[in-house]
Amino acid sequence: MDIKYLDIEKQSDLKKEEIIENYNYVIDYLENKEKEDFHLPSLSYSKNGKIHFKEVKKIFLILERLLWVTLVLSILGIYMKYKKKEFYFIKQVSTILMTTPLVLLLIFNINFDISFTIFHKIFFGNEYWIFNPKTDPIIRLLPQEFFFHSALMILILCIMSGILLRIIYEKNLKKIIT
Repeated sequence: MDIKYLDIEKQSDLKKEEIIENYNYVIDYLENKEKEDFHLPSLSYSKNGKIHFKEVKKIFLILERLLWVTLVLSILGIYMKYKKKEFYFIKQVSTILMTTPLVLLLIFNINFDISFTIFHKIFFGNEYWIFNPKTDPIIRLLPQEFFFHSALMILILCIMSGILLRIIYEKNLKKIIT
């Protein structure tokens, strides 16, 4: 969607297919534990750019481990609460899933540039994330607006999950009362 919306073909002087090929490579690199070395298919990159993608990959791997641990703990917790017919936790989780993203949306809309910079200063101990388009043309394919749109999508999905959980809570609460 952003290729067209952000006019990335014009910004990067690349065809849509080449943009998608490089984007897919980056995603595959970040998600693939076996893929050790970073080599974009058709774009040049600097030593610092390569280091930054390795650092991002480490964060992805940590997040994946965290996902599995919290998933197992959540399933156990849900099972125990369900056995006891205690559903209030669903309301609490739905409230968190709706309010936290709303707060972040407000912050992002006030000034995403500052939020983006703070995020990078927290998670990266260097400034390799500040790409020079001449040495790291990938930045033309992944401009800051792309990350803003990605953050919006994640936050909207969280809000929708919160709404779904609230509906599940309300239906189960009616079953318990009647």
